[in-house]
Amino acid sequence: MTRSAWRALTGAILCLFTPSCFLFRVHAPVYDPVVLASGVVVQDLVVPEKGPVAQPGDRLTIDYEILLEDLTSIDSSTERGQPITFTMGASVLPSGLEQGLLGLRHLGRRRVWVPAELGYGEDGLPPRVPPNAALWFHVELIELRRGSDTADDESR
Repeated sequence: MTRSAWRALTGAILCLFTPSCFLFRVHAPVYDPVVLASGVVVQDLVVPEKGPVAQPGDRLTIDYEILLEDLTSIDSSTERGQPITFTMGASVLPSGLEQGLLGLRHLGRRRVWVPAELGYGEDGLPPRVPPNAALWFHVELIELRRGSDTADDESR
């Protein structure tokens, strides 16, 4: 065996005993953005293998960050430590964001681009969201309760 072949072999064997070995690196999958019929753009960042997906009528708790198109952060529940809870389809959030949350799996993370007309529209949301602003939402679904489960809770 040549000297260079010996070095390569011993290097590969030693690699197996180090935590940073390239053989053990886990690369997260990269998901392509999907453009919905409404113009909302959805890109999954983390997709758990199992668990329920968000549907109309479900009660969701999310952490979010809102960014302008220049990526200036204008609001973050994560920084405040105050996730929001709402019922899908109750028109609490901008319609574009609700569209972007449909199908998000429990504990999943997603990036959603919402055009101005499906966000806060011509009026914006002064002082943070200017008029006619398209927005990026970075969202993590931290709790999902089925609509039938929430109806039981509210009747008690």
